[in-house]
Amino acid sequence: RQSTTRNGDENPSVLTEILPLILISLIAFLWIWIVFTGEFLLADFLDSLERGDDTSPVPSSTLVLTAAFVVLLYAVCLRTPSATVYGLISLSVLGGATAFLLFHAGLV
Repeated sequence: RQSTTRNGDENPSVLTEILPLILISLIAFLWIWIVFTGEFLLADFLDSLERGDDTSPVPSSTLVLTAAFVVLLYAVCLRTPSATVYGLISLSVLGGATAFLLFHAGLV
């Protein structure tokens, strides 16, 4: 059996065209899971404040900061006009989550 080179739109190469899309979708799924879990933990933290429990905001803030940092890295690597918007939004989320942690710890 002789192998042939796959060229063109009708014969996509699995390694160079399909596999990167699969890996990017897995990374996107992981990012969505981090955001969902962070938001859930943040809602749980705010609910515990309403009940009067003493809980820490660190787990939820860590996940929100991680998600914002990933978006910032994506914006740095992006070469489109929307990269500025992604970068500014992620910087504002990073600043807001950091300020939230500092205010809750009583450092500010």
